[in-house]
Amino acid sequence: MSGRLRGAVLATVALLLTSAPRPARAACSAAGGCPSLVATCCGATSCTLDGTITVTDTACALDFGSRDVTLSGALDAGAHVVTITAGSLHITGRLSATGSQGIIRVQAPPGGTLGRVGVPGLSLTDRGRIDLSGTNGATLIVVADGAVELSGAQGSLVKADATDAGGAGGTIDLTSRGESVTIGMPLSLAGGDGGLGGTLRLSAATDLTFTPSATSVSVAAGFEAGNLELDGGRTVALQLGSKLEATGLPLSGGSGGSIDIAGGTIDAEGVLDVTGGTGGTGGIGGDGGFITIEARHGPLTIMRPPRAGLGIQLDGAPGGDSGEVDLTTDSPVSGTLTVAAPVSARGGITSNAGSGGTVSLDAASTLRVDASLDVSALTGDAGEIDLNPNDENVDVVVNAKLDGSSASAGGVLSIGSSHDIEFTANSSVKMNAVGSVEGSGGPGGEVTLTARRDIRFDADPAGLMIDTSGSGALPGGIITAIAGSNLSLGKGVALNANGGVQTGACGGTVTLKAGANDLGDPDRPGDITVDGQVSAGGNDCSTPRTVACDDSHEGGCSIILEGCQVTITGAVDSTDLGVPSANLVIGRKAITVSGTLRATGGSNAAYSSTSPQTAGARIINPALGPCRMCTAGLIGTSCTRDADCDPPGGAGNGRCMTTGCVRPPCTGRDPTTRVLVPTATAATPIAVSPLARPARTATPARRTPATACTGA
Repeated sequence: MSGRLRGAVLATVALLLTSAPRPARAACSAAGGCPSLVATCCGATSCTLDGTITVTDTACALDFGSRDVTLSGALDAGAHVVTITAGSLHITGRLSATGSQGIIRVQAPPGGTLGRVGVPGLSLTDRGRIDLSGTNGATLIVVADGAVELSGAQGSLVKADATDAGGAGGTIDLTSRGESVTIGMPLSLAGGDGGLGGTLRLSAATDLTFTPSATSVSVAAGFEAGNLELDGGRTVALQLGSKLEATGLPLSGGSGGSIDIAGGTIDAEGVLDVTGGTGGTGGIGGDGGFITIEARHGPLTIMRPPRAGLGIQLDGAPGGDSGEVDLTTDSPVSGTLTVAAPVSARGGITSNAGSGGTVSLDAASTLRVDASLDVSALTGDAGEIDLNPNDENVDVVVNAKLDGSSASAGGVLSIGSSHDIEFTANSSVKMNAVGSVEGSGGPGGEVTLTARRDIRFDADPAGLMIDTSGSGALPGGIITAIAGSNLSLGKGVALNANGGVQTGACGGTVTLKAGANDLGDPDRPGDITVDGQVSAGGNDCSTPRTVACDDSHEGGCSIILEGCQVTITGAVDSTDLGVPSANLVIGRKAITVSGTLRATGGSNAAYSSTSPQTAGARIINPALGPCRMCTAGLIGTSCTRDADCDPPGGAGNGRCMTTGCVRPPCTGRDPTTRVLVPTATAATPIAVSPLARPARTATPARRTPATACTGA
């Protein structure tokens, strides 16, 4: 054989040898005990767990050092405690544990990290599955340094459900100490029909995000839903399409659970739901749960596209009470709070009374309500809406419908001492009683507004309504608005505190004050303009007021207007069809009436430094009455009888005469000395510290009129 031929043969043999198939590596499998996997499943920097691994020891440590681990097979911890130490863990297969004793912990090696830039500490993709279901759900704890990403495709799952009717959902606790957490798939930690929901804790150093595929993320249960505890150091984002649920299961009567969210900034375009579970045929439904959201460094925005449905829901199921939602921002610089998605906290709709819940919005910067807030109830008590409850010096804008109506009693709207308060033409407030329960009506509710500067009800041709009216034979409610500067009712605006339509219904009380402090005492400039309608009428009131209506006895008044300049171009009406009513108008500079001022059968008491201007008025009935002053004893004090003027120790020496009242000048406070000064030299009023509000009483304490232009 020639040398050339021999070389060709050798080359052919070598080619055949190198191209022959090599024997495949055996799948990485192990059964029983606490297997050692590194030697058979790992290389120098990575491990592939592609077989079936079963742990049977009570406690087992699977230490892969700093290697990146891919689980494409199955790792079953059973009802045991398993600790996985690795540089990262990527799941495309199945990780499982079961029961209350089943605990899986994934952690970094000593001195190392679980995840790094570009490599998540924990990730689940493709058809990956984390199954912690059992009689009671099991527990998964991951403490990563890199990102945490759950984004499985169709066929993947993450669940820690209870399979027993009385079982509790499990616990999933995922933390990224250095990066983000992203949930891009459904998660379920449901309890049984008679059990408790599980607990999901997610904490990200930077961003916590729920993508549109995160629907739903649920801790529902039949006895009481579980808890969602979420924290994003920089942002928390619920993208449109995502949904967080802590609801009672259908037909269980279970109560809603809780959702607690905190982050630097919050942007929620998804749905948050903690409604109670229905109770079945004839059954009582569950109560709504609790939602708390806090933005620590930036804005908090709750938003949904138009007609996309509710953003936050915490209704009671039929027969159940609603829950409570608290939204808070902490930054005075950038802590704007905007609610642009409907919030529903209604009592359960059924013949079994369920009461409305509580909605509390507390902003460190501007507060805007651009979508409806509903705390109404069908047969139970209406709930409460608290805006700026901590009296922050912020602007409050109401640009939506607020509903606290109920058949049993109207609800409560309270806006704490704010900077400016504005109700736009798109807004309305229903804190009224509607219909009747077992033939009787309900009393009206209460609206209380306090601003350091202006309160504005914008003009609305369609009729902006602030309604605390009663129903049936029960009384109207209370509307109180106190502005540190000006207060204005635009054309078309109606403040309604009328009693019900049946005989015996009494009118409520409307108090509007401008240039007053938080307690309603006049101590600065501020005008009132009424171009809309203010009403507090009754229908042959069964319990008429028995005290006087004057500057010192406001408890006898149906409608009170007080400011420097009071201008009525609209209508002020407290007419009762059977008993006298009374209005009190105090203009520390002047009173101008070109509209309607009516208290049929009662009195319209006027206090002003000058004679009221009534030329061209449509209706003033009865005529504006001169006020009475003490001419002996406590000279210069308003009075209704001689005894009111008696000085201490001088009984019988007082004289109360109809002389006409001269009010003290409209005053403001010097910004440096804080002393009251005449209007002509007063600087722009500045914010004063909010004062505690006294408990409401049926008849306010007698007020001593200011008699001088000085004071602290």
